[in-house]
Amino acid sequence: MLKIHIESTKTPTIIKFVANKILTEGSFEYNSVEEVKNSTFIQQLFHLPFVKKVFVTANFIAVERFNIVEWTDVQDELKTIIENYLTVNDSLFTSKPETKQVVVEVYAESTPNPAVMKFISNKLLTSQNIEVTSLKDAKEVPIAKDLFNFDFVKEVFISDNYISITKNSSDEWFEITTAIRDFLKNYLSESKPVITENYKPKVHEKTEIKPVSSEDLDDISQEIIAILDEYIKPAVTSDGGNIMFQSYDTKSKKVSVILQGACSGCPSSTITLKNGIEATLKQCFSQGGNFEIIVVDGGSTDTTTQVVRNYPSVRLISSIKGRANQLNKGAEASKGSILLFLHADTLLPPNSITSISKELENEHVVGGSFYLKFDRSHVLLSLYRHLSKINHSFFTYGDHAIFMSKKIFSEIRGFKKLSFMEDAEIQKRARKQGKFVKLKLGVITSSRRFEKQGFSKQFFQDMLFATLFKLGVDPEKMKKYYPDHS
Repeated sequence: MLKIHIESTKTPTIIKFVANKILTEGSFEYNSVEEVKNSTFIQQLFHLPFVKKVFVTANFIAVERFNIVEWTDVQDELKTIIENYLTVNDSLFTSKPETKQVVVEVYAESTPNPAVMKFISNKLLTSQNIEVTSLKDAKEVPIAKDLFNFDFVKEVFISDNYISITKNSSDEWFEITTAIRDFLKNYLSESKPVITENYKPKVHEKTEIKPVSSEDLDDISQEIIAILDEYIKPAVTSDGGNIMFQSYDTKSKKVSVILQGACSGCPSSTITLKNGIEATLKQCFSQGGNFEIIVVDGGSTDTTTQVVRNYPSVRLISSIKGRANQLNKGAEASKGSILLFLHADTLLPPNSITSISKELENEHVVGGSFYLKFDRSHVLLSLYRHLSKINHSFFTYGDHAIFMSKKIFSEIRGFKKLSFMEDAEIQKRARKQGKFVKLKLGVITSSRRFEKQGFSKQFFQDMLFATLFKLGVDPEKMKKYYPDHS
C-alpha cells in the first residue's frame, strides 16, 4: 500500500513528500507550469496558488511555497492529494521526462545522536531498512563494505535516500565528514550497487524482528502501527533512524518497538520513547479530563438515538428542533462548570478537555474555540482552515467547537432563539464579558455542505453572510437564502 510522509528541510519554505516507492529514475526541477510538458499532475500542483517550485527525484516530491501560507496550514491536504493520485496512477509522468537530469549530490546533516551523522543523497538508495553493524555483515552490501575501509566507521544504516554512519568515539566529525561525503558522491555517481541480489535482512541480535502482518493483530495494535507511521516514524527518519512496531501486551499495556540507525544507542532514545512516543499514543487513545457527554436530539429520523443508546455513559435528551433550542437544552441539563458545544459531525483532537480547562483557569478568559480542519482536501478548504485560526468573531463559528464557562453562559442568558447565526450572535455578547481565546488545536468537521453546494459557492456564501451579519442584517431574513445541509 502506497504511503506518503512529510519531511521538513533546512529551507522553511520547502518540504518533501516522501513515498515508500520509487517515483522516477532521475531528478527533475520545475520552476513554472510552462516547464511541465509531461505531467498533468505536476501541472495541477502549479495551479495551487501557494506552489512556487516542484522538484521530483527518486522517492519524493519537494515543493517550495510562496509566503502567502504556512506549511502547517496546507501540508496535510497536499499530502492527501499526492497520495490519492499515486494510489490510482502508476506514474507521475505521461511520457519520459525531458528535463535535464540533476547530478548526484550528497550533503551531511547532524542527528540527535552525537556519534551518528546522516548523509543525504538526491538519489534513492533502497526501499529497505539496512543495518550493518560490522564488516562481516557487509558481504551483500557493497557500499557498506567500502565504507568499513575507513577505520573510523563503526556502523552503517541505509534507508530511502540517506546513509547514517556511526563513528568511533576517538574521531571528530569535522575531521572526517568531507572524506565520507566525497566517497559517497563518487560511489553513487558511478551507479555502483547499494546491495546485491542475495542480500537478506539481518536478524537483530537482542530482539528477533519478525515480519508483522496487520491481519494477525488486534485493533489496538493496528492503531498503534498507524500512529507510529503517521506521527513518529517521519521524525525518526528525519534524524537518520527507523522505528518498527514489535508487539503490544494487552495486559501490561506495554508497547515494544525496534530502533535502528541513529536512534539505536542514542543517549536521548529512552527520553524520546518515554516522553515522545508514549505521550503521542496516549493522546491518540484517550481524551483526558473529567467530563460528561450530553446528546440533544432535535427529532432526528435516522439512527442517531440508536447509536447513542449503545453508550451507557452518554446522556440522551430531546428538544425542539433548532440549534439554539438544542444547545440551550443541553447546557441546562449539564452539571459541569464548563460548556463545550460540539456539532455531531465534528471530531475533537486529543487532550481537548484538558486544554479547555487550563484556559479557563485564567479568570479573564470567558470562553473560546478551536480552529477548523476538514475531512477532505481542497484548496478552498485549506484557505478556510487558515482563516479559522484568526481569533476574531468574523472567523469563528459553531462548527469550531465553541466553549464557555457556564457562569458566563448563564449571565448572558444563553443562545438567543435564532434559526441562523446563533453561534456568531452569542460569541459577540461573550467577547464583551472578557477574553475569548482561540486554541492552537484543530477540530475535524465534515465537508458535506461544501460538496453538496460546491466549494467556491459555499465558501463565498459563508463570507457573504458573515459580512451581512457584521453589518447588522437580521439573521432570520438571511436564513431564507441559506441552504439546509441537514
